Amino acid sequence: MTAVHPSVASSLKISMQIADGTVILSIVGTVDTTTTPMLSAHVANALLPRPRTVLLDMRRVTSCTPAGCQALVRAHHTALPIRVAIVADTRRCGHLAEECPVPLYASIDEALTAHRARTTG
Repeated sequence: MTAVHPSVASSLKISMQIADGTVILSIVGTVDTTTTPMLSAHVANALLPRPRTVLLDMRRVTSCTPAGCQALVRAHHTALPIRVAIVADTRRCGHLAEECPVPLYASIDEALTAHRARTTG
């Protein structure tokens, strides 16, 4: 079953999909000091059903400041042992790979394949 819960802030939109033990948070807009509380709240809600994996789909994020990176790191540590990963366009968010110790993938399929391999391997 898939549930979609849209949420809107002035410069950030987040929707959540749940399927097969994975929560995907699709994030659109700017992740900065004003929007990180909203992102953190959505991550906390995504953890409630105790999924195996939470994917943060940031391919449509236009900007992620250092405060946004800090929120992603906190989400990663808070979620343990639930796996958290970022899906992002590395051309626009390449700094995430350097600044965040959260696994980074170019596509949802790549992230799901990697996390399935960890679960079964």
